[in-house]
Amino acid sequence: MGFIKKFPNAEFLDNLSGISRNNSLLYSVEKNKVVLKKFEKPILFKRELFIYDLFNEIPIVKTPKIFYEGNLELATYFINSEKEKDILLATKDWAKIHSYFINNNQIEKNKILMKHDIIKNANYLLVNINSFGKNNKTLSKILNSINSSKTKTLICGDLFAKNFLTLKKTNYYFDFEFSGIGSPAKDVASLILHHPTRKEKIIELYKDSLDFKYPSLEKEIKEELIVRGLQLIYLLDKKDMKNDLRQNMKNKFWEVIEDYM
Repeated sequence: MGFIKKFPNAEFLDNLSGISRNNSLLYSVEKNKVVLKKFEKPILFKRELFIYDLFNEIPIVKTPKIFYEGNLELATYFINSEKEKDILLATKDWAKIHSYFINNNQIEKNKILMKHDIIKNANYLLVNINSFGKNNKTLSKILNSINSSKTKTLICGDLFAKNFLTLKKTNYYFDFEFSGIGSPAKDVASLILHHPTRKEKIIELYKDSLDFKYPSLEKEIKEELIVRGLQLIYLLDKKDMKNDLRQNMKNKFWEVIEDYM
């Protein structure tokens, strides 16, 4: 049974495409506001629920409370987030998550979780290196020199402001389709890539919040940021969107990447 069949009196309120990248829908149901999210693949749905259950069992951070789940649909209670998302709190929260799972080593073998392989991603970019114009030679050298991280833990995989809400000095995290096992530097790099003006503070705060030794952190941030940034630039060329918007987004990512080259 789907959400609408189960709650036929649900009143559609809004499309939250400007808040969530998944075009989530806001409904009023039984005097509650809930956000409905639909998943394209069963593995993504299972992964999302797995992480929700994980953080319910191990309450390192908060997620929205679940109102309904089933039929590749997940409805959570609406949180009226503050406009200014707390990026620095997200930095501290995920440093705590990374530290916890490195120190406890609980979930590495779980098949639901995505395996983040920077070498595989770098090789894919090398095959398509001609898509990146004048920077080809420099980028090829960087991509060919990347080694797999020896430091692996649970990561968000796509950590930036659209994937969490901030209310009363607390962040609530969601959109875990890309969560899995990988280098913790990938989450730090994602925050910097999307919020470059906070770069120095993000790195400083992340280091201060860690509970394990990570001597290769800054090297891995550079590598993860360049790889993720190039992936996003490459994907933007494939998306159906306005050219000026596409170019503005590409320019933003290029500016951050070139700062690390």
